[in-house]
Amino acid sequence: MVQTGAVVAGLLCAAAMQGLAFFMMAAGEGWIAPFYFSFVGYLAFPLAFVQRAGADDDESLAVDGALAFLAVGCDLFLLFTTMAYELQYFLQSVSLTLLPMLWIGLWIIWQVVAISTFLAKRRHRNAELYGGNL
Repeated sequence: MVQTGAVVAGLLCAAAMQGLAFFMMAAGEGWIAPFYFSFVGYLAFPLAFVQRAGADDDESLAVDGALAFLAVGCDLFLLFTTMAYELQYFLQSVSLTLLPMLWIGLWIIWQVVAISTFLAKRRHRNAELYGGNL
């Protein structure tokens, strides 16, 4: 039941992020990169939320590590794409509306959940391995 709620919440967040990104495109005259990056949210949000509510085992830790790696990689790629190709569109979008800040806020949610879950489970795993002495 908890996992179903996590998946539904994740899909709702991803849909909200995709909707914001669609409006930010402004018929091709706005910041376009978030529209394409938002598709990652349909996998990342539900998976991050399910992992947060899920078991603490080796397979779970591997998935958490992959999500944390995906978060950092996507951020770097989004930053590179925006700086190289769309900086003026990003700055123009930020000056006209709050939609980019809302999108960035939603974008950060799954990453914070994924990275904090990975670090918490990794710390718990280390405590198990070393008898609680970290």
